[in-house]
Amino acid sequence: MLDDSFKPASGRKLLALILFGISSQTLYADPPYPDGKKSDGRFSVSSWRNAVIDPRQTAAEFTHPTPTQLALHEDTRVTDEFGEATSELTVYANGFPDQIRLPDWLLLAGSHRTRYEYMNGQFRQGLRSIDQQLSHRTRLLLAIQERLDPLRFTIELQDSRVHLNEADSNVNTGHVNQFDIQQLHIDFHFKRILNFDLPTEIQLGRVNMDLGRGRWIARNNFRNATNAYDGVYWKAGNADGFESNTFAVRPVDRKMRALDPALGNNDNFLWGTYLLLPSADPLPWLRAELDYIGHSSRAGDRDFHMFGYRLFKPSQTRQFGFEIESQYQFHGRASARRFAHVHHAEIDYSFDAEWNPQFQLKFDYASPDVDLLYGRRMFEFEPTGIIGPFQRSNLLTAAYRLLVHPVDQFMASFQHRVTWLADPKAPWINTGLSDPAGRSGSFLGHTYELRMNWHVHQNVILQAGYMFFNFGKYPRNAPDAPGDRNTHYTYFSTEVLF
Repeated sequence: MLDDSFKPASGRKLLALILFGISSQTLYADPPYPDGKKSDGRFSVSSWRNAVIDPRQTAAEFTHPTPTQLALHEDTRVTDEFGEATSELTVYANGFPDQIRLPDWLLLAGSHRTRYEYMNGQFRQGLRSIDQQLSHRTRLLLAIQERLDPLRFTIELQDSRVHLNEADSNVNTGHVNQFDIQQLHIDFHFKRILNFDLPTEIQLGRVNMDLGRGRWIARNNFRNATNAYDGVYWKAGNADGFESNTFAVRPVDRKMRALDPALGNNDNFLWGTYLLLPSADPLPWLRAELDYIGHSSRAGDRDFHMFGYRLFKPSQTRQFGFEIESQYQFHGRASARRFAHVHHAEIDYSFDAEWNPQFQLKFDYASPDVDLLYGRRMFEFEPTGIIGPFQRSNLLTAAYRLLVHPVDQFMASFQHRVTWLADPKAPWINTGLSDPAGRSGSFLGHTYELRMNWHVHQNVILQAGYMFFNFGKYPRNAPDAPGDRNTHYTYFSTEVLF
């Protein structure tokens, strides 16, 4: 629900907001290429001003791991997705720094995104049937690297705001987090540790993390506000493909219009480790990841330990790729359910044909009472923003997706998903709908989704999408259901990187 400080925008205000968004996207729209020529697309930490970010690279591929790898965009590791990150797109961060001739050891970068969303048809309880949102998100980052090694410093500011909402719109701290500190940490960077060739970095302060595929701990991008954590984050990796990410942090409790509280004012504590193992000789194409996450809360209702694994083979032309992930949560005594589990499986094939098509099949199962932690969904399920119908809890779903690349720096996809509740007597998460008697069935419905991602310029990204959600029996018949029979949702965004 929206508090009283948000008011509907007048026609003049709406026009001004749209003009501001357009002007902000073109302000740095045409910076020169570094050295007067196009980059070869590889990442160079030694001169970030002339660098590109290739989302396919892992930390182990960098000569010197950098705290700013996740400053603007996520590392997807698997290159067949987009929306949450800019996979397969070359993201330049050289325009603004080159123009003001910054030294190599100083990084100054940022981004601004304006996005409009519209939906007609409601499945959540107590919210308006027709809703819209105009969101703005601005990020500014400054980092000192290599000048004072092993000591480094990073600060990132973020401002997330929305407009065009009504009192019964879907607005919360996932949409609004006005002028706040997204990152503020001191880093200790070592090329070797204990005589091992293992580049290591220890971050102390407010950090961002993006681990594994990002299903549980992520620096989300499509959502207007972004996760952050206060504490210690230790990451290491080598050229053999080994990566380690270990952390002990308090997730930041976001506030709409006040500075987010610091370390001592959060009810939750999060710790754990992610290990990406090197490829083994018998199966050089197979990658494996192991993880452990612990979580505690002052109330005790979110005390649990989670153990999991992920096996994957990155997709290549004329070859199959796949991913399998399972997670198991063991909850404390204060939880209603002691054990919960989540499973994901997908297989894809990339064709050697015009438009470079890739076809994917996906399956997800999540038992009731799974703790969602701090991950992202948009890359796998439907868009979040003001809609986001599905969460990784009490869910059974299957989907197929076709992705194409008609031209360089342009991707489009179509996805059809069929979804049920895993337990018809348990709640549909984040909707307010529940039928303890189970008389409403379990079928949630079909979703049909189109997405487009176009890197129209080295500094400008356009994204657009449309989704049709045809309700099944449960959203139509559950107690206190809104009464609509389907949802139409669309969005359009422009983002400038500088």
